[in-house]
Amino acid sequence: MTSKHNCSKSASAKIDAMALGMVPGVGSQTFRALIAHFGSATQVWAAEKSALQKVAGIGPTICQHLVNSHYFISLAHQEWEQATKKGIDIYILSEDNYPHRLRQIPDAPPVLFAYGPADLNPTYTVAIVGTRKATAYGKSFLDDFFQDIAPYHPTVVSGLAYGIDIYAHQLALDYELPTIGVMASGMNIIYPREHRAVAKEMVRQQGALLTESPLGIQPEAMLFPARNRIIAGMVDVVLVIEAMNSGGALITADLANQYDREVMALTGPYQASKSEGCHQLIKSNKAHLLTDAEDLIQLMSWETQEEQKEKHVKMPDNLTLLEKEVFSFISEKTTPVVIDELKLNFSHQLPLLSSSLLNLELVGLIQKLPGGVFGAKGRVR
Repeated sequence: MTSKHNCSKSASAKIDAMALGMVPGVGSQTFRALIAHFGSATQVWAAEKSALQKVAGIGPTICQHLVNSHYFISLAHQEWEQATKKGIDIYILSEDNYPHRLRQIPDAPPVLFAYGPADLNPTYTVAIVGTRKATAYGKSFLDDFFQDIAPYHPTVVSGLAYGIDIYAHQLALDYELPTIGVMASGMNIIYPREHRAVAKEMVRQQGALLTESPLGIQPEAMLFPARNRIIAGMVDVVLVIEAMNSGGALITADLANQYDREVMALTGPYQASKSEGCHQLIKSNKAHLLTDAEDLIQLMSWETQEEQKEKHVKMPDNLTLLEKEVFSFISEKTTPVVIDELKLNFSHQLPLLSSSLLNLELVGLIQKLPGGVFGAKGRVR
């Protein structure tokens, strides 16, 4: 095995961050607190015990683990080496390329593994979840639904499970839409096994598989609710197609509400047990009513690429030079721009960037989208 000392500086930093994420008790909030306090995972591992104890949330047990750096860094290096050989991408919560929507949730996984070419920051995203025993009613709805949303080219996210999940993935493939499967196991263990072929095709057709679990981890029951938070965190809206009054789909919907994501639920036939959960979400004001694709399109203000190209706006005369430059930068992009990218490109005028963005919003040239990204409302005529 190659020594960590022989890795590049960036790889070594990633391994240190992976190791930090492997420490028992270090979840998203503790990970963020440690990075904020010390500046990097590498600095965390180099810190003295007395310095570690000053960080909120670091008790004796976690502190002892952090002092035992060799074990966790060695473990992380093995994982990094195996994942890299398999073509698996590794995203670290403290790094700029971490999926921006997922970063917004308070319990985002410190380490995320991705396999496949999918854009993890697409313009439009939707999660489709539901019962593992889908009925003809739910499938028929999705047949029509996908035909109507295909022109908007959203990325479809689900959990590769039986029923609604896998049917949504398959329809996304049929309509050549990128689709992302979020797993509750290591990347080399597709569950259920019957869905391996679909998962392989998802990757081939510009999709991806995501997991926070290292290679070799089996899909234990406790990992599925954690998987559901990634599904909710990766999207702007969660659709519950069919669900009984308990189960994973309702967990995902509850998480989406906690994360300030939109939730929609499909109404079902009278007294249909597979729709009880959907009806409860709607009655308790935890979900918008979903009757067809137009409900989603209107709620999320989706536009086709043709509609976006046809929209033109007039540049106000009183914009500052910086505001004009920022708008030009955003409008030339085919996908929304994250704030970190704007800070990087306009670092010379960082103090004025926030006010420039706010003014561009007020005059209607740009809009702030879910996940803290910015998109142009049209092109200058």
